[in-house]
Amino acid sequence: MPENNNQQNKNSLSLGWLVIAIDLIALLALAGGIWYGLHAQERYRELLLEKNVANLEASQETDWQAMLAETVTARQALHDSLISADALPEFIDQLETLATSTGTELTLNSVTPADKTSKLKIALTAKGSFSQLWHYAALLEQLPTQFTFTQVTLSRQGVEENKKAPEWQLQASLDL
Repeated sequence: MPENNNQQNKNSLSLGWLVIAIDLIALLALAGGIWYGLHAQERYRELLLEKNVANLEASQETDWQAMLAETVTARQALHDSLISADALPEFIDQLETLATSTGTELTLNSVTPADKTSKLKIALTAKGSFSQLWHYAALLEQLPTQFTFTQVTLSRQGVEENKKAPEWQLQASLDL
């Protein structure tokens, strides 16, 4: 029997070690499963965040395209109303054409780069009868280019012996 007891002790010891080994393997598997679960959950959050960002970017791009499409007419009208350095000769031609059509004598005193509020400043002088100058100023306001009169002076010049009607002078400053 002592052999049997000895054999039983060995078997119990082996069984104990086997139970401990199985428990350790189970704990390692559980720890690995927890780690994998946490890692997988973190990766899922990253993928979900990437998807949300991509959807948001696509939505914003669509919103921008819609806004641009809605404002095409307004932006074109604004662009057409502003004058650039390339369009300056055309604007000056318009000023001269108006002067010719109204019978006034036009002199451009200066064309200078402007400050922060405008692109260009133009100073001009027009001479003619009162009605010619009034008509010139009225037509000038009707030009499709956006500008502001910063100064307008209409004054009567002296009567010359040869002329029956007095000559008038219009001095104006325009900010484009």
